[in-house]
Amino acid sequence: MAVNLKELNKSTVQNKSDKNTGKSILDFLNNREISFSSGKLNGKKKEKFFSELSILLSSGIDLKSALEILLQNKKNKQEYFEKIYEDVVLGKSLSEALQFSNKFDAYDFYSIKIGEESGQLNNILKDLSAYYERKNKQNRQLSSALSYPIIVLTTAVLTIVFMLKLIVPMFVDIFMRSTMELPKITQMIISLSENFSKYLWSVFFIILAFIIFHQVFKKAEWYKLYRCLLLIKMPGFGKMIRHQYLIRFFRSTALLLSSGMVLLQAIKLMKEMINFYYFEKIFTQVEKDLVFGKSLNESLGKYKIFDFRTITLIKVAEEVNQLPSVFEKLYTKYTEEQDQQLSTINNVLEPFLIIFVGIIVAFILVAMYLPLFQMSSNFI
Repeated sequence: MAVNLKELNKSTVQNKSDKNTGKSILDFLNNREISFSSGKLNGKKKEKFFSELSILLSSGIDLKSALEILLQNKKNKQEYFEKIYEDVVLGKSLSEALQFSNKFDAYDFYSIKIGEESGQLNNILKDLSAYYERKNKQNRQLSSALSYPIIVLTTAVLTIVFMLKLIVPMFVDIFMRSTMELPKITQMIISLSENFSKYLWSVFFIILAFIIFHQVFKKAEWYKLYRCLLLIKMPGFGKMIRHQYLIRFFRSTALLLSSGMVLLQAIKLMKEMINFYYFEKIFTQVEKDLVFGKSLNESLGKYKIFDFRTITLIKVAEEVNQLPSVFEKLYTKYTEEQDQQLSTINNVLEPFLIIFVGIIVAFILVAMYLPLFQMSSNFI
């Protein structure tokens, strides 16, 4: 995932200070192999690390001393943290140390590198701490919103299985003693009960086939693209996923532009930081459009994922040369909207699932008791 520095230099014209900043960052990307292996730190630990390091640096001590103080905490005495400290002591930058630890993702060490290059490391650490604080809060909200529905759905599935495997066969024995024709819905439920094991195995094989299919094609470009499109168009949660990556785009671009980097370089880095194939494809095309002289709003305006109001704000920002501040405002706007979406999901999903499960159980019960009511009527 390295950036082609030669190609960038041919297509970009910038002043001396911007060129030094951008070149050093891009050299960092070219000369380092980015690893996206598993075992990354979770958001809670990242928030704690960035927050504590920011506080220590704000007090006036140097980076090595700050890391040494953090290492004195027993909870921080882990191999990866000791390795970060040792790398910094040996002369590596903090961004390099974080990258080589394989515990932080691209967004983290790119942001730190930008802070080091622009002399705003402490501000970047505060931003990263705030970013993960908000992300952790949203994760808690999402967990809270989904925990109850998951319990309800699990209970509902177990209840339905119990009814189809045990309760329905008991009614079938009663119906067999009668010669009356059963209602259609009763016949359907009985058929479902008798073939339940077959359906269960079918579901199992479908899931297994999907897992195999995913493993075989997960690196294919067409599969990655359609999987991303499926995610962002998913009812309810698709909008949240879109907003999550738009938030990252607005925040990261504001950060990059504020550090003195020109727009073309910022978009180039965004492809490395965003880590979502659909957006990577968009930014690849945006990068080409910028090289050929198009404005950012013209290029982004071709994609429906950016609404009219957002494109209009970006257009105005380009005209008055205020892109960083407008991206900050868009970041705040989308963050508030996403919090509202989580709250709405939490308020709507619970009663909806209760009603949905109640309808299914009621449907089975009506299907089983309807013949009994008819038999009672005929007997009378």
